[in-house]
Amino acid sequence: MDVGEKQNSLLLGIKRSLRLIGVVVVFGVVGCGSLGPGRVPGDNFSYNAAIVQSGREQMLLNLVRIRYLEMPLFLKVSSVLTQYTYEGDVGVAGTQGIGAAPSSITGSANLGYSERPTVTYLPVSGQEFARQMMSPIPTELFFGAAQAGWPTDLLMAIGVQRVGDVENMSFGSVPAPGDVDRERQFRKDLEKLERFQRLIRTLVELADEDLIEVSRGKGDDSETRYFVFDRKATGKARDRLQALKRELGLDLKTNVFRITERYTQRQADELTFQPRSLLAMMSFLARGTVVPKVHQQEGRVIPIGVATAGGVAPPPIPFRIRSQKEPPARAYVAVRYQDHWFYIEHADVTSKRIMLTLSILLSLQAPDVEAAAPALTLPTGP
Repeated sequence: MDVGEKQNSLLLGIKRSLRLIGVVVVFGVVGCGSLGPGRVPGDNFSYNAAIVQSGREQMLLNLVRIRYLEMPLFLKVSSVLTQYTYEGDVGVAGTQGIGAAPSSITGSANLGYSERPTVTYLPVSGQEFARQMMSPIPTELFFGAAQAGWPTDLLMAIGVQRVGDVENMSFGSVPAPGDVDRERQFRKDLEKLERFQRLIRTLVELADEDLIEVSRGKGDDSETRYFVFDRKATGKARDRLQALKRELGLDLKTNVFRITERYTQRQADELTFQPRSLLAMMSFLARGTVVPKVHQQEGRVIPIGVATAGGVAPPPIPFRIRSQKEPPARAYVAVRYQDHWFYIEHADVTSKRIMLTLSILLSLQAPDVEAAAPALTLPTGP
């Protein structure tokens, strides 16, 4: 084959290679064109699940921090941005042999796809922290939540400090280790807790039997809530209602009581209802943390509970955070803290319901303020 024929053959081969590469590129571009929109639903669900999981872990970590006498810190997700990038290049090369040397043709086509998500976090601090974490949960929220199907018993057990004359476990100063009055103080708190839990069971039972209800005022008084006893009750039902009035310190002859947060200056026709703040709720629930024995011995926490041979048992509150050295196998949520794993078991339905309630309250308590500038931006892609 002479030189002219070799050149023609080489050019023909290059044209064929270009056509083949062009077909590959076209199909690649078409595929890329549909790849972005097709990934949006999947990415949306992935980010949703990741944010929910990180929220659970953040709440659990802050509960453990409170038990260890540390300040809780919340980061809220301000924005989630995702950039999709498509890259491609095409190359072709050939060599013409001289004399008997063979000619060669090579081609290449590269297509690339990348995703660069950016998650922006803002710390909850200052006035926002005070409003969200330290302001009492609105009384309206408790009764509205009950009507919406929330677990009323759990919500009141963790979120209410006082109903009438019955007070929940207090949040006074915790005695220092070695204080001779520590056990006595705990016994007093335990009696308050048990009495309050009995009251909640009674309220739930009477409400289920339509013997008590919470109603709203009318007209200009529509924002006021009233606690109403069934005035038509007779026999044992009436006796139970009268016993409840005595327990709450109410006038036995009155059946309608205006709900108020006052206690010391309460009127005869008023019922005290004092909700807790979200931070107070977390401080209460943090007492349900099972602190590792080695941490108790080292004095990392203030003992709260009943002294046992194995250490100090946590008080009987309806919430439990367990701990162990190794990663838990069946955890609903788990975090590593001070060389131990703290977690909530998947089978612990009550604790899971409380975690859900805390997450919802945290969202509802978020103030409607204009967002500040991003404080921390983390690119999680390459």
